[in-house]
Amino acid sequence: RNTVLLVAASVLAVLGGGFVATDGDALASARDLPYRERLGAERPDLVLEARKITAENLLTASQVAQLDPALRWTSTGTDEDVDNTTPYATCPPQRYADPDPLRVFVRTFEGTGDADDRVAESIEVSRDTAAAEKAYATTLSWYADCSHPRVQLVGSYVVKRPFGDFRILQLRSHRSPERVFTVGVAHSGRVTSTMVHEREGSTGLDIDDFARALNSSVAKVCRDSGGRCTDDVEVVKAAPPRTSEAASFLGVVDMPPVADIDEVWSGTRPLRPETNPAATQCDEADFQRKGLESAASRVFVLPDAVGVPAEFGVTETVGVFDSDDTAEKLVDDVRDDIADCPDANLSAKITQEGKIEGEGFEGHSWKISLEIKEGDRVSIRTGIVRRGSAVAQVTMTPVGDYNVSRATWETLVHRAGERLVYAPDPS
Repeated sequence: RNTVLLVAASVLAVLGGGFVATDGDALASARDLPYRERLGAERPDLVLEARKITAENLLTASQVAQLDPALRWTSTGTDEDVDNTTPYATCPPQRYADPDPLRVFVRTFEGTGDADDRVAESIEVSRDTAAAEKAYATTLSWYADCSHPRVQLVGSYVVKRPFGDFRILQLRSHRSPERVFTVGVAHSGRVTSTMVHEREGSTGLDIDDFARALNSSVAKVCRDSGGRCTDDVEVVKAAPPRTSEAASFLGVVDMPPVADIDEVWSGTRPLRPETNPAATQCDEADFQRKGLESAASRVFVLPDAVGVPAEFGVTETVGVFDSDDTAEKLVDDVRDDIADCPDANLSAKITQEGKIEGEGFEGHSWKISLEIKEGDRVSIRTGIVRRGSAVAQVTMTPVGDYNVSRATWETLVHRAGERLVYAPDPS
């Protein structure tokens, strides 16, 4: 009941307050292709000289071909116009993160054959390192907070290098046809380098192949700017980049597609309710216990979707406690409550149960079936994860076809555990 009331109230709050959401596909054309994240400088005292960076620092078609040698790769154009305001992709509201870049270079490629791939490489040169840092942060926020119908962040990686790491992200558009785009971002001194690969289907590019191509892109800038360069790279999985608000909570980009709804999820700002709206009839998880440092709840709804019942949505509560033991005790209590629920409540059945494990966190997920009247049952999906002294409980109230699979649900609970890396440290 608490969840239903909070979901309904959140729908009204979202509709009343308004929200910014973008439509369109993740990558609309061969030119619609950026994403950036920080790369540490090739050496601490390195400041790239903008006059040394030209279009010659961009990759050639033969170098891009290492992404998939089976395709025929051609360059479809190079743009150096700093006054061009058309965004590379539909996530960012403008073409460049730096409002006054010194130089910009964007080159696009097409690979044809058994697949139909597109690639864009971008170099953005700022006037000083402070402007470049700000441009990086701005661009990162555009993509960390990206809102598109049926687009979801599915992978996050760090490419380890001796002179500074860079990041790779994979996102999937669940529209028809499905598409996966892989984004690599490097930042050094006054230069931000970006490369994006797009492919139709549910399987994206091999991450190791992409990392080597991205490193080639970085190396061309590095050599001409006096940096220390390397071919020694190692790709490892990493937590997703933080969102600009409520970083320890799930983000809109984490939310899965539901049924055939082609609308954008929207999340409310975190609230501090007296009771936990993510609790179920089987656990009544009480975050308000001794040792609690902070707790808040957030609701995700589809406010523009026509015909979706008011009770459908996802609710998440995040709590930070004074010790790992206190947080672990809450998780144990919820697990025990749900295990005992069918005996305590004869209308309840636990139809699915899974263990959630990730780097630095663990938890559980369940599907609970409840009989509300004879022959009429409803289901609830819930999960709880702990990272150190932080705990997140996530609950969905499915209604008819507005539901997700077990694998999709467990992936979402797993992502909630990853996001807890941004929870405040109680010490």
